[in-house]
Amino acid sequence: MGDLDIRLKSLSPRKGKIEVEDYDRRLNELEKHERKLEKHKENISAKNKVADEENNKILEKIDKSFNELKELNEKLLKGMEEQESDKGLEDQYKKFKTSYYDFMIDLEDN
Repeated sequence: MGDLDIRLKSLSPRKGKIEVEDYDRRLNELEKHERKLEKHKENISAKNKVADEENNKILEKIDKSFNELKELNEKLLKGMEEQESDKGLEDQYKKFKTSYYDFMIDLEDN
C-alpha cells in the first residue's frame, strides 16, 4: 500500500465508534436506574415492615377486645341460666348492658 492509502485509511471513521459511545452512555443510564430500583425496593421493604408492625398491634387490640366481649357474653349466658325469675333476668341484663356500653366506650377510645 502506498502512503496515500495509509493516510486515507487513518482519516476514515472507525467502524462502530458511534455505536460504542451510545452503548457506554446507555450502560451508565441502566446502572443508574438499577441503583434507583434497588433503593426503591429497600424503601418499600422498610415501609412494609413498619405497616406490618402497626397491623400486628391493631390485631392484638382487636383480639383482646374480642376476648373481653366473649367473656361478657359468657357471663351473661351463665347469669341467665342461674336466674329463676324475670326480675333476676332483668337485673342481669342491666348489668350486662352497662358492662357492654363501658366496653364499647373503651373500644372507641382506643
